[in-house]
Amino acid sequence: MRIKNLLTMMFVLCACAACNDDKNEETPLNQVVAGKYDGYTKAVAQYFPAGQYADKQSITLTANEDGTVNVTYTSDSFGEFTINNATVKSESNTYTLSGKGETVMAMAGKDPKTYDCTLKGTIDAAKAAPSFEISVPAVMGGLTITFTQGEAPAAAMVAGSYAGYTKAVAQYFPNGEYAADQTIKVTANEDGTVNVTYTSDSFGEFTINNAIVKSESNAYTLSGEGETVMAMAGKDPKTYDCTLKGTIDAAKAAPSFEISVPAVMGGLTITFAKGDVPANK
Repeated sequence: MRIKNLLTMMFVLCACAACNDDKNEETPLNQVVAGKYDGYTKAVAQYFPAGQYADKQSITLTANEDGTVNVTYTSDSFGEFTINNATVKSESNTYTLSGKGETVMAMAGKDPKTYDCTLKGTIDAAKAAPSFEISVPAVMGGLTITFTQGEAPAAAMVAGSYAGYTKAVAQYFPNGEYAADQTIKVTANEDGTVNVTYTSDSFGEFTINNAIVKSESNAYTLSGEGETVMAMAGKDPKTYDCTLKGTIDAAKAAPSFEISVPAVMGGLTITFAKGDVPANK
């Protein structure tokens, strides 16, 4: 009996020791969250409250021996961010990060300057939806950059004002009429569509609401139907149906739009391109 009890006690002690070893071997929090996170950012400041989006962004977390992490992020628009020795905590099956650091940023073509910044972030246990927020109080009335994992919403990526020129072609002027200093505005909607507006001195106001945006081969395509209010030959303004199609490259370097109004002048088509009217036109 004594031998049996002794063996039982030895088994219990070994089991407890094994449990303690498992606890001691748990991966440190900073090593759990360490890695590279790919996604997109939205930058908001006093000068652009609606936000500026950037796709294909990366934030890197490197574990330190003291249990902290170093966080680095490089933005083509806003410079290099470094937050060393950020703390990591585990709360409700998620990990939270916080820290202070610096960013080296060149504003309005001036020499690069160093600004203080702060970081806060949340990483779920599965790393499925990490989010980070970097704040730079001294820049542009307060700059805040939020990072989200995944692909940026297509509507957000194409939103903005596009300046360029137009060429209008119709049955009555097949060679086209050019107009300089034209602007097309694209506004993102919460449902993933966009509203497109364009005002022409010659052809009136064009509004295409809830146009569809798709991401295709490193570019975005737009399509939709809308209306234009146009006054023909001095008559009262009249509303006509119109259609839109467009392509915007990821860099927004060569956006193009085409607006068609079938019921006007035997079929009116207005094409928009970035830049100036060709010199020979």
